[in-house]
Amino acid sequence: MGDNELMKLRFTGRHADDHMVPVAILSETFVAMQKAIYIIALQHEQKGFSQRDRIPREIEKKYCLLSSLPNEGSYEVNFRFGDSTVDLLAPEDLKKVKTNFTQGMMAVRGSNPESLSTIIPDRTRRQHFFDYIQKMAPKAGSGLQADLILPSSGEVFPLAEMSQKAKQLAKLSAAPEVQMQAVIGRLTAIDFDARKVTIEYPQTHRELSCFYDESNEDMLLDQPRELIQITGHVILDDHDQP
Repeated sequence: MGDNELMKLRFTGRHADDHMVPVAILSETFVAMQKAIYIIALQHEQKGFSQRDRIPREIEKKYCLLSSLPNEGSYEVNFRFGDSTVDLLAPEDLKKVKTNFTQGMMAVRGSNPESLSTIIPDRTRRQHFFDYIQKMAPKAGSGLQADLILPSSGEVFPLAEMSQKAKQLAKLSAAPEVQMQAVIGRLTAIDFDARKVTIEYPQTHRELSCFYDESNEDMLLDQPRELIQITGHVILDDHDQP
């Protein structure tokens, strides 16, 4: 995609066929899209994310959506992605974030959480991305449909369909993630009856409970209060920590 490529937001249905759209619906769609882009931008810039949606000013300025008036004879709104004059690296940053946003939308459309995880590795940010995609579509009962169109690539994202797929992916992503991992921690307690050990995980100082095979018991007795490595199925939190 070119740096200055126009994107389109097309409304059809009630009001839009008369070349009008309720301001509240237009605003909600653009605000949700803008927030979804901020999620991608924060990931790209490796900036922290506030649960209160407080976006750093430099991110807001660089990655803002710039809208034009609707095209004559329709309710299609052209808009550009970002301000390339903010700093010397802005053109490359905008190109990368725009590409990642498009690929993220394609991953949602294709119900491909693995692909999205490579774009947004942080699970909390992915959940917010799903939430904002759901909010892009006009509400059911409004009588309106909306499509996001990328003219140069021919990609069309029907926002009602995207909303449903994002909702499904959000439910999957919200479930605790379990991975096969090796975890190193300090052995703090052993429950012989339950065959369970407790270790303190150094990165978070969190106590983790682990179940062991009886064949490992002698090894555990030889290493009280020492660092041990445990390999098994690990439940990860929202920050991908055990």
